[in-house]
Amino acid sequence: MMYRLFLAISLLFIENIGEPTGDRLHECYNCPGSSPNCNDVCEGRYCYKAEFIADGYTTVKRGCLNETDGGIQIGLCEETPSNLPGSDLRAVERMCICTTDRCNLASTHSAFINLFVVVIASFIFYNL
Repeated sequence: MMYRLFLAISLLFIENIGEPTGDRLHECYNCPGSSPNCNDVCEGRYCYKAEFIADGYTTVKRGCLNETDGGIQIGLCEETPSNLPGSDLRAVERMCICTTDRCNLASTHSAFINLFVVVIASFIFYNL
């Protein structure tokens, strides 16, 4: 019973990690291309990292947002298949939105790392 309570609280905590804290602005990377050396910044309520992956190539754009679509989950990455009309090429669009300073430079897997840590902590707590 204690394990389930701990897991539920942990999952609620993870879900709310990326929630905006009022009208605080965050400093985000503002890079129109895939340049790894981009240090341009912007300020907004949210940072985003958008990736388009097709045929082994990845195009990345980073920047700021002040509003989001209601269906987008903050603090997570969402992948959408994107089939190009008239082509057999398969593509994926990945959009990540976060709310900490310069968080849009990190790997898209950072949210999964947070979840992994909670699962391991839950397992350890359960076995004590």
